[in-house]
Amino acid sequence: MTLTAFLAYCLAITLAAATPGPAMFTVITNGVARGFLRAFVAGMGIAAGDAVLVTLALLGWWRWPRPSNGCFSC
Repeated sequence: MTLTAFLAYCLAITLAAATPGPAMFTVITNGVARGFLRAFVAGMGIAAGDAVLVTLALLGWWRWPRPSNGCFSC
């Protein structure tokens, strides 16, 4: 993967993370109900989870849980 492609991917992930969805609603709900610190912690947890998934994808672990015979076979 070239640096340009990687940066484009990072930009796309950032835009997708900023759009309303379950993760964004979790952060907003925590912010309104419990305050900034809880919202910040929730956001950092979501970002850490995304970072782990991106790292695994870049390492090629997307093929790791190989399904046996049946649907989704590679």
